Amino acid sequence: MSTTLFLITAMTLTAAHPAAEVVIAGATLAEWRERMSVIDPADPQSARWVPGLIAVVEAESVPWFTRRQAALTLGRMRATARDAVPVLRRLLDDVGDDPETSPQLWALKSLSLFGPVAKDAAPEAVRLLQSKTTPALSRLTAIDVLSQTGPAHPIVIPTLIAFAGDASEPTLRRTAIEALGLNGPA
Repeated sequence: MSTTLFLITAMTLTAAHPAAEVVIAGATLAEWRERMSVIDPADPQSARWVPGLIAVVEAESVPWFTRRQAALTLGRMRATARDAVPVLRRLLDDVGDDPETSPQLWALKSLSLFGPVAKDAAPEAVRLLQSKTTPALSRLTAIDVLSQTGPAHPIVIPTLIAFAGDASEPTLRRTAIEALGLNGPA
């Protein structure tokens, strides 16, 4: 099923659910929240939930905390949920009203959980890290994305080395040094 058709179908209200309740991929938000609390990210059978979780992440009408929970669940699923990486990359420019609850921040956190599976997001993480207009917490989380991506993308290690040598931003410097340490000989 195409993504567009899936999303249209996913957001359709059904007679089985009250009209006031949003239904995504055949489940209410309460059902999705419950499902996310019991999904085993290591179980290959969890792959069946990936399209619905992506639909939850993409639904701007859904509360941020539910979207974040879906994004983090996808991140913990790693390769099983690799189809979510482009969706999360699109959210990296959405700072929202509150940087601490912004799609940008929770998309970065999710991408860091994906590890090397999200290597294509490394250039965006570098861009956010290098921009002094990016909220401080997002910049630190961008380093975490790079740390978890490691040498899977060629831009990561040189960027971490550059920030490790920059004394003008001590917190970012310390975090970059720690990220390099996590990557060992790479």
